[in-house]
Amino acid sequence: MPKSGYFYDRKAGLQYGKDLTSDEFNPRVIPAFKAGGDFDLRPKLKAITAPVLLLQGRQDIAGEANIDEPHLLIRNSVLKFINKCRHMPWLDRVIDMVAQIDKWSGYVPAKSHKVPPDSPYQIDVVWLDRDLIGLAVEVQVGGNETEAKDRLVHAKRFGARKIVVVSKTESIKRLKEICRYEPDLKNWLEIWSLAKVYRTYLAGQQFFELFQPFEKQ
Repeated sequence: MPKSGYFYDRKAGLQYGKDLTSDEFNPRVIPAFKAGGDFDLRPKLKAITAPVLLLQGRQDIAGEANIDEPHLLIRNSVLKFINKCRHMPWLDRVIDMVAQIDKWSGYVPAKSHKVPPDSPYQIDVVWLDRDLIGLAVEVQVGGNETEAKDRLVHAKRFGARKIVVVSKTESIKRLKEICRYEPDLKNWLEIWSLAKVYRTYLAGQQFFELFQPFEKQ
């Protein structure tokens, strides 16, 4: 899924694009930036008369100024901020998406799950088949890779059949380095990219929406 943003300062936009990873950004956008030349949208924004709702995450790394100017230019616009939301809201919902994929797969999802109940470790998501852990998942969007590894080792020792870490592309090398000497992880760990989870979630959502009319018959 592309990570989109609007910039009046083209140099800032280009630098912003260069800093993105393949999970966050379609590489064809940068050549489009370069080929487009100078293109100022402000006169066109001023001409918009229809009501417009502008939404931005309160924690968006682009900053509130990124949306303030369009709001001032579009005369009938309303600006709303979504709290606890960054530039890509779907990144904030990775655990929820993994849990939903679990339900579609016939398991029972449990978030922030402790194995056993008095354990000091909480696993982000587990897929339960009765009382057995079919899959233990750690979502490593931020935070400490070593701590995520320790939680998965713990889950495996307490019966998880399979263990998975969901990670940004730039963190995968580091995860492989810290996991390769762990016998509990060597043959059981899978690393999923954020993009893979997102594509799987969208595909499942589309399938069940299309299937719903047949299910009711």
